[in-house]
Amino acid sequence: MIFGIPEIIENEKTSRLVCNVTVGEEVREIWFEVEKEYGQYLCADRLDAFVIGLLSWAMRNGEDIICKAPITEMLLYNIKKFLLPSVTENAKKLYCPIISANTIDCIKDGWGGVGTGVSCGIDSFYTILNHLNSKFTHMNLTHLCLNNVGAYNSAHDAETVRTTAIWRAQKVAEELNLKLLITNSNFAEVFPQNHLLTNTYSSMFAVFCLQKLWRVYYYSSCLDFSQFSLKNNELYDTAYYDLLLLNCFSLPNIKLYSEGAIKTRLEKVRQVSSFPVVKRYLNVCIRKENNCGKCSKCKRTILELDVVGKLKEFNHVFDTEEYYRERDRYLGLTYIKREINDMFYQDIYNGLKDDPQMQQVEKRLEEHVKQCVQQLQGKKLVIYGAGEVGLMLYTLLKKEGYDQLLYWIDKNDTLQGRKKVGIPILSYEEWKKTAKDLDLSEICILISVIRQSNAVTQKIREDFGDKLEIVERSKIAFDWLEDV
Repeated sequence: MIFGIPEIIENEKTSRLVCNVTVGEEVREIWFEVEKEYGQYLCADRLDAFVIGLLSWAMRNGEDIICKAPITEMLLYNIKKFLLPSVTENAKKLYCPIISANTIDCIKDGWGGVGTGVSCGIDSFYTILNHLNSKFTHMNLTHLCLNNVGAYNSAHDAETVRTTAIWRAQKVAEELNLKLLITNSNFAEVFPQNHLLTNTYSSMFAVFCLQKLWRVYYYSSCLDFSQFSLKNNELYDTAYYDLLLLNCFSLPNIKLYSEGAIKTRLEKVRQVSSFPVVKRYLNVCIRKENNCGKCSKCKRTILELDVVGKLKEFNHVFDTEEYYRERDRYLGLTYIKREINDMFYQDIYNGLKDDPQMQQVEKRLEEHVKQCVQQLQGKKLVIYGAGEVGLMLYTLLKKEGYDQLLYWIDKNDTLQGRKKVGIPILSYEEWKKTAKDLDLSEICILISVIRQSNAVTQKIREDFGDKLEIVERSKIAFDWLEDV
């Protein structure tokens, strides 16, 4: 891939940093836009932002990088000597790109701003509230930022979600007397990526587009430092190796911090949950403009607020009445997640394990799974979906004595050819070939996928008829995993 020479295009109200990136014979224009007053801080003399933003894409797509404009020398050194070897050598399916570029000295005349994102989640509020009026005056925030670089792509109505996020960020900035910087970009549309797996790269793309503005930038971490890991990093959230990424991207003119990583999630919840601004504007949802109470982040945060005894104070941002009506489902999810050693839910479980309702839920689930195991005796299992839900279902069965898993099936080609808990992961086509040599009357396929489960079931019926048994996930875990 070839990175062209960036340029700044001035409009009546906005300034836009633009760069063409050529992949094969296709030219893709990336733009990053800010309000006019921030145009002076856009960096068109170097390709730092664009290389950082697309590093993961290059690694995942086997692309080398040729730059027609320079890269900051120290940044290129850090990427080549430390970052790329560390990341690619600890991943099975990532390519180590060759980067060809001239270099340039670090920026010496930056404005000296101190910024952080304002997503209005727990981690975001923890970072903000810790850097308002600390005794380290030169480390206190000057700006809050709301960047559009991919976080909204998983939402059902991305534009409505972003519009509401802007309103919420404006309210928080006003109450805390901080400047708000709202940016926009087509970055995530031109180069679509899984935001969970690439969020640090894309977020730093936004930061480095405005490299002249910042002296310090805090990137809120959802994990504590003890969770640092590079193993199979292409499959996991970049938060696991933020320490490496942010250290390699830091330069003499801009220091990047992985903020909040000295605390556990529950410690952060306890600390921020007493602030009125958090009670009014906390938003963690990954699906809708306001907290849905159903997605993975909403569920986890509701449970955390329950653990610290603050949930009823957040009835303005969560439907707490529905939570208490459906609490069995939330507690059941907590128990199941704890069984797969989910670190967030381990802490939640420890905080709720003496709750009588939790104890009843545990007993009910364990008895139910025992009955399922009895019904599966004499059968061998294939699980369609090698993700978290599949692992949770298998863990429940194994705990109650069932251990006859033959294969996983998954459409994700980054998982195919690997093993999970020692069991091979096949594509569906590979499974069809393997099934020819099996007695299908002895096989059960457990459908663990949440989305398109009906389509998967129909496909299996078309290919195999009634030769094998199909089991829905709800048969094992009730409907407690429907919204995971």
